[in-house]
Amino acid sequence: MNNEEYGVTPIVSEEEAIAYFHSVGRAEVKRQLDALSAEADARLAECFDRGGFWSLPGYTSFDFLTPQEKALRHKLQLALMLCIDEPAEAKARIAARLAQRRGRATKAALVLSIDQEMVMA
Repeated sequence: MNNEEYGVTPIVSEEEAIAYFHSVGRAEVKRQLDALSAEADARLAECFDRGGFWSLPGYTSFDFLTPQEKALRHKLQLALMLCIDEPAEAKARIAARLAQRRGRATKAALVLSIDQEMVMA
C-alpha cells in the first residue's frame, strides 16, 4: 500500500515546485491556488448550509480538500514562496514611485525656474 491509500499527501520537493512554477508561470500558479481555495470554500459553505459540522469548532475550508488537492495546494504555495521575493518586489515598486515623484518634482522645478526667468526678463 502507498501513502495515498491512507489519505496522506505525497511530499513535493522544492525542485518539483520550482520546475512547476517555471513551466506554467506565476499567473497560472496563482489562478490554480485561487481556484482550489474557492472550491474548498464552496464545499465548506455547502456543509454548513446542510447543517453539518456547525457545532464542531475548528473546521476550515482546508478540511474539505481531497488529499490530491492538498498536495497540489502545497506544491503551489511552495512554488510561490520559493520563486517570488515579495519584499524585493515591494521595494522595487516603492523605488519606482519615488523616482517618478522625483522626476515630477524636477520637472516642476524646471518649469518654475523657466517661468521665473521669463518674469525677470
